[in-house]
Formats: sequence, C-alpha cells, structure tokens
Amino acid sequence: MTENLDYYPRKGYVETHRGEQDGYRRVFFSKTLGVRSEERSGS
Repeated sequence: MTENLDYYPRKGYVETHRGEQDGYRRVFFSKTLGVRSEERSGS
C-alpha cells in the first residue's frame, strides 16, 4: 500500500507520525477541514 503515501498528500493530508499498531507498521495522516461559507456568515 505504499501508493497511499503519495495519494494522501495530494489530497491535502499531512503525515503526522509513523508507528506500529497491532503488529502493523502504520503511517498516520491528518487533514484540516475548512469552515463552509454558510457557517462563517452566521446563517
């Protein structure tokens, strides 16, 4: 699944850390979501 390491950054995700979980090597990503325009205007 190494192709995912290229996929997620192209979609706006940032790698936060790498580690092992349940015996599997994992790469963790995070993405900051924006506020929708309706929410900003207070409607």
